[in-house]
Amino acid sequence: MNHWPLKKLGDESILMMTSGGTPSRSKSEFYGGKILWLKSGELNDNQKISDSEEKITDQAVKNSSAKLFPPHTVLFAMYGATAGKLGILDVEATTNQAVAGMICNDSVLFYKYLFYFLLYTREKIIANAWGGAQPNLSQTIIKKFEIPVPSISEQKKIVTKLESLLAKENQVKQLREQTQVDTDSLIFAELHKIFKEGKAKGWEEKDLGNVLEKIVGGGTPSKANPLYWDGDIPWASVKDIKEGQYTLAETQDFITKEGLQNSASNIVPAGSLIISTRMGLGRIVKTEIDVAINQDLKALYPKKELNNDYLLWFYISKAQEVIASGTGATVSGVRLDDIKSIKILLPSLTDQKKIVDHLTLLLEKIKNTKSLQDVTYSEIGILEQSILSKAFSGSFV
Repeated sequence: MNHWPLKKLGDESILMMTSGGTPSRSKSEFYGGKILWLKSGELNDNQKISDSEEKITDQAVKNSSAKLFPPHTVLFAMYGATAGKLGILDVEATTNQAVAGMICNDSVLFYKYLFYFLLYTREKIIANAWGGAQPNLSQTIIKKFEIPVPSISEQKKIVTKLESLLAKENQVKQLREQTQVDTDSLIFAELHKIFKEGKAKGWEEKDLGNVLEKIVGGGTPSKANPLYWDGDIPWASVKDIKEGQYTLAETQDFITKEGLQNSASNIVPAGSLIISTRMGLGRIVKTEIDVAINQDLKALYPKKELNNDYLLWFYISKAQEVIASGTGATVSGVRLDDIKSIKILLPSLTDQKKIVDHLTLLLEKIKNTKSLQDVTYSEIGILEQSILSKAFSGSFV
């Protein structure tokens, strides 16, 4: 890269940079037209943008700071959660003010070369723009960065090599993502197999309510009384019952002894099963701690004929049935009668224990596999940066 001239992105001899605007929302005649109008949240490193969530009219362009960008304009999101995301226009379009549009001088700078350079350097650009909880970029910050500018023919050779290598890297990434999905579905496939075979073997079937000693609910201490909160008693709500996590080791909130005594909340002992009956339907955890619960959670206490951990796995297998039984106009909830009427298959306690041991071992293997997958996925990201680094250091030409 040392022999390539460096140009600032603000150098108008290589590109023109400007941002868009938002037509007045009070003017209905500005919206519903045929001109694409992109917001920063729509950018996702897409190299062929040909549509937008909203469209505006010619009148909107004439009466606002929205500008019509030509095809091959490189877009860069400047604000909010999507700051740093890129795009390339495949057709004419406008954008809002949170998007910087870069129109290359075709005789000096190849638009795809610019796109990949920004992809390579965006973390550095973002690092210069942090303000508050999210990065807030500006054209001023972006324009200060220097880009190596080899000849157009060299730029195109670099892009061709880059796209070939990144396509292979993307294939690896897609295979890894598919493997991750396959891994996640393993436990459910095994549960389906176990209970399908059990039904065929004639395992006894009962209503869940008939094999439970009791179901215990909870409550919420008054938020208006500070003496009830920030104590040393863990207090669980739906936000603590995470999808795909079958144990509860900690809570986000804590209450005091006074809060417990002056509310409907109850302490559920470690080892107990807790289900969600409002929002997060179908979720169940085995608590590893003594914990108070709120009104959206219920603790299930099985009778002696039902192994606690077997109940955990069986309920997990019934998650979709529980979700389907949910009712409510805005927030879905399930009635206790619906929970009690779930049909549960009951092999002998010995067989229940064997099933639990088998599923526990399988879950551990799945967790180990996913840990290895996470490492591999991280390495794929490093590979992408390595490829980009070589491209802009001159290794490809």
